[in-house]
Amino acid sequence: MKTSRIISVLSAVVLALFLSNCSEKDDKTVAPGLLPTDVVPRLVQDTWRITLYQYKDTDLTTALAGYSFLYESEGVVTATIAATDKEGTWSSVAESGKTLLKLNLKEQDLVTVLDSISKDWVVTAAADDKIEMTITNEDLSTNLLTFEKN
Repeated sequence: MKTSRIISVLSAVVLALFLSNCSEKDDKTVAPGLLPTDVVPRLVQDTWRITLYQYKDTDLTTALAGYSFLYESEGVVTATIAATDKEGTWSSVAESGKTLLKLNLKEQDLVTVLDSISKDWVVTAAADDKIEMTITNEDLSTNLLTFEKN
């Protein structure tokens, strides 16, 4: 009886240690086999909107609400809000075993909300109507960005 209780306690401790070592970063790994060729055809099909933009623990989705993004196969992306267009560049590449979506919507000498998403994002999921991405910051916090088809 005492031995089975010790085994139960030890099992619970081992399980707790195992679960505590799992981080959110582990849940955001790149889908096996996801390649730029899985991302590009989906992006150039239609216009997209941001349904999630999280910087560390802060949800900033509303700051980008209303933008519509059009990805062209030549590497041009246009962000439109209230009939105002901002043109930038994009590409999808494989680096270090990960598929990246590189966005650049920055304007020289002008800081805009689009600067905050002008980064090299790791694509974690790509469906016909949704692209999910992540960035791990230097402090190991995570930024999340999700585009959904309009």
